[in-house]
This record gives sequence, structure tokens and C-alpha cells, in this order.
Amino acid sequence: MSGRRWLLGVLGAVAILSASAELVAARTWYLEKDGSGDFAVIQEAVDAAASGDTLRIGPGRWYEHWVIMNGEVVYTAIYGKSLTFIGAGPTTTIIGHETPPFPPSTVGWAIGTDPYTGGTSRFEDLGFDMPGIHGKAIRHNGNRIEVRNCRFTRLSEGVFTAGIGGGFIRDCEFIDVNYNNGGVGVCAYTPARDLLIEDCTFTNCHQAFRADWDGCQDITVQNCVMTGGGSGVWFVSGASGTVRNCTITGQSLFGIPLDRFGLVVLEDNYVSVATTAGDPTAFAVVNPAYGTIVARNNVFESSGRVVLMASARVNLDCRNNHFLQRDGQGWFVVGSTVYTGPLVNLDLTGNYWGTTDVDYISQWIHDGHDDPQIRYYIDFVPMADGPVPIEQKTWSEVKGLFRE
Repeated sequence: MSGRRWLLGVLGAVAILSASAELVAARTWYLEKDGSGDFAVIQEAVDAAASGDTLRIGPGRWYEHWVIMNGEVVYTAIYGKSLTFIGAGPTTTIIGHETPPFPPSTVGWAIGTDPYTGGTSRFEDLGFDMPGIHGKAIRHNGNRIEVRNCRFTRLSEGVFTAGIGGGFIRDCEFIDVNYNNGGVGVCAYTPARDLLIEDCTFTNCHQAFRADWDGCQDITVQNCVMTGGGSGVWFVSGASGTVRNCTITGQSLFGIPLDRFGLVVLEDNYVSVATTAGDPTAFAVVNPAYGTIVARNNVFESSGRVVLMASARVNLDCRNNHFLQRDGQGWFVVGSTVYTGPLVNLDLTGNYWGTTDVDYISQWIHDGHDDPQIRYYIDFVPMADGPVPIEQKTWSEVKGLFRE
């Protein structure tokens, strides 16, 4: 055997032995509140565990350990480890005080990773509940994150992730993430790439999902249901991603707002906002925004504003959507004087407006024809002369699926 072949063989054997050693070394730790497991305190188990280990957390409400770090309460801190946390069920294993012994202004984290040494974090079958404070469930500043079948209630933030390794948040519930009329169910903060939010429900969250800054790329929100609260899906400050097959209903502010975004693709969504306060808007481009929008086969409905266009500095590829006045009321499109650039036309042709009466539609589009300080016109002709098939369903079937 040549020297090179011998060396490659040795290296290969070392690699196999190392991988085998890691598999052997990986351990499952059992946590029980009555002391019958390996530990009765989550932080003690985290400190003892090695990267790759699993912590199985039994029934009960877990809050025995907490420390103050930089003025914030931290129940569990992870430093430089990749760990898996598995509970006995999202309503059975709960992290957080029922009545926190802290002032209401306190910020508290249930589980947080060190921002410089975080690894891969996995969470499954857990509940997070911290009423009465600025409770935040998971702060992930590491590599990959995986969250499955978890329940987040009475918090100011569910999952905050700023990791470049991707991951998913799947089959989770976010309920009343709305502390003092503020809060986010899932926040992707730069850098965050290749993140999937799928098959989740968001109920009464101030913001269900938000992606911030241009380091957020390839974010996908799909097959989710967002009900009530303030807003559904935000893409802000250069963030890019896709919203697909989501049902967004009953929001008091915006269904899907975009603000200085990158590339956002909207496909097969149903958005119907609330009518109880102000001018709720189904689809909004807010502030002097810029970016590219690709919108296909969506239903946007409101009795306030169906579409708000606060800027003309956008690239629009918008076809086969439905822009509908809910209950026969509200503006189809509302322009804004925020944009002060050259006079342009915005292309909303090829969509359906619930009617083919051009004069009626024009009456409910407020653009440069109505106010010369609005520096753009809305082009909507030619338009679809009837409901556009969505997911190969008839129009009545679509309305039947989503009607509140």
C-alpha cells in the first residue's frame, strides 16, 4: 500500500471511530419534578449534558431555576452546545411561572442560547407560558433551530431566531403573544436563512410573524392560520421570503404588510381583515418602501382598505388575485403622498375586483387622479372578468373554506 493510500485509510478509520464515539456518547437525560429522574432542574441538566444529548422533561410547570443576566430573567441558558429538549406534551410540560415573582416590566427568557457559541437547538412537545411580564420563550442565536409541536401562550415573544443554519418551526400554536398590545409569535432576525414556518396557528398575536433586515433570506411561511391580533406577516428592511397557502383573518391593522423589503412572493393566501377599528388593510406596502412583489392567486378582502400603496418604488408582478370589498364596503386601493418621486403607473392589471364595473372600481381607488400629490396611478384594466380559479376550486368553494 502506498503511503498516500495508507494515510487516507487511517484518516477514514479515524473519522468513522470519531462518528461512532459521538453516537455512543450521545445521552438521554430524564428530568422529573419529584426527583425520580436524573435531574429536577432544567439548568442543571443542561450544565451536565454534552453537545448532542437529549433532555426529556416530564410533566409539570418548570421554573425552579432562574437568574438575572443584564437585567433580564433567564430560566435556562445554553452555552456552546447542541441539545434536544422533549417534553411530555405542550399542555403537560410547561416552562415559566404561572405568577412570576417579578415586576411587570421585567424581560424574561425561558430558554436562551449564547449569541456567539450557540449550536443546534431542538424543541418538541413543550409549552411556554409566562404571563404578567415581557415573557419570551426561545432566543436562538446559534446555528440550526427545530421546533415541533410546541405551544406558546401569554408571552411577548414566542421564538426569536438569528442563526444562519436554517431550520423549521412546525405544528406549533401561538396564543395571546400580545403583551401590552405588542409582541411577535416568530421573529426572524438577521442573519436567518432557510427557515420554514409551517402548519402553525397564531391566535391573537400582535404580529404573528416578522422578518427583519436583508440577512433574512429564503424564509417560507406556509400552511399557517393567523387569526385576530394586529398583523399577520411582516417583511421589513430588506428581508425576503415566501408566504404560501396561509389563512389570515380578523387582524385589526394589516393582513400582510411589507416595508422596505427584498423579494417577497405571495401565493394562494386568503387575507380578510377585521372591520371593528380604524381602516384595517389586507395587503399593504407601507412607508417609502421598495422591493419586488410577486403575487399570484391570493384573495385580499377588507371593508377598510383592501390595498394600501404608500410607495411607488416597488417592482410589481401581480396577477390572478382577488381584491374584494368585504360586505360591499371599503377602498380597493388607497395611495399615499409619502412617495415624492417621478410620476409612475402601478400595474394591477389581470386581477379580479368582484365586479366588472370599471367606473365603480375607479371610484374606490384613491390615486393621482384624485390627489395630484399622490405621484402614481393605479392601472387595473384589463382585469379578469370573473373569479380566478384558485387551487382548482370554484369561487364559492373558496369563500366557503375561508369565510369567518
